[in-house]
Amino acid sequence: MLHLKLENSRFFLGTPTYDGSGQALHPDVIFFEKKRVLGRYRYVMVLTPYPFSSEEFENPSILFSNNGLEWFNEVENPIVRALGGNEVLSDPDIVYDGERFYLYYLRQRRGGVLFRKARALMKQYTKMYLASLEVVLSRDLVEWSKPRVLFSEGGLSSFLPNVMLPASPAVVFDGLFKMWYVKTFGCTNAGNKLYYRESRDGFHWGRARELEITLPRGEVLWHIDVQKLSNGYYWMVAACHPEETHCGDIRNLYLAYSSDGYRWFTYSEPILSVSSGSWDCLSLYRSTLMVYDHIFHLWYSGESESGEWHIGYTSCKLPNTLPSFRTLNVVR
Repeated sequence: MLHLKLENSRFFLGTPTYDGSGQALHPDVIFFEKKRVLGRYRYVMVLTPYPFSSEEFENPSILFSNNGLEWFNEVENPIVRALGGNEVLSDPDIVYDGERFYLYYLRQRRGGVLFRKARALMKQYTKMYLASLEVVLSRDLVEWSKPRVLFSEGGLSSFLPNVMLPASPAVVFDGLFKMWYVKTFGCTNAGNKLYYRESRDGFHWGRARELEITLPRGEVLWHIDVQKLSNGYYWMVAACHPEETHCGDIRNLYLAYSSDGYRWFTYSEPILSVSSGSWDCLSLYRSTLMVYDHIFHLWYSGESESGEWHIGYTSCKLPNTLPSFRTLNVVR
């Protein structure tokens, strides 16, 4: 059995954001072993600014690095914007298929007064009215296509108490596009579920399939990152919150594994927990993993006691008993 325990980073990373705050969360990273993007960078990170939890600025943006630690803004950010105050963009994930970059993200609509009254009656206080999975494409990370809606859930059906909406897409390309995501009633509710879809082209997605996942007792699945390993297995970093709290109280990140991408098993001990008194002491959030050169890399989101959100980096060596493999977000 694999036992990984990472140390919290003493310092958060500098992440220049278009709003000027430098506060951000929800990272996803691609590393190029040989290729250079923009002619000089090896790492690409997608994230969203989140200054003091302000959803107004939570628009997917891209940064670049040569070492995974020092990040630079070299393109016009954000890549996409919300269309108005009733919309929120969030939960970005980036994939490279050898020719093009696919930036997936979630577009959510809050709904009007009537819906807010209905969700209060259902005790689903943070449920959104509509959630759409969208994608934009680029060959060079500079020029991007117009947003394309992949699928939407909610609308009038959101008035029903049994309707859940998608969140936190995690996409892998291994010849097929594979997407895992969470379905939820909202940030303050338990009972979230894990779903999966496949696509041949990254645009047209098959029917959703509910998956099995074992979680530590009392934990609720909230945001995920999934990566496929070169040995065919899948690993997931799962940000979970206790049943009695909400998604702003994520104290642990867990590692889950699967041999087929359908049945998931989560290790009972977290790989990372909130720190004591540092920049990541209040809550953790969606994070992203990479395996390369026998090292487990983790870029993770953390919130300080003052409410600032930042991204940190930590790593550990994998046991020598494991074969040398990599995750597919390492591009050769």
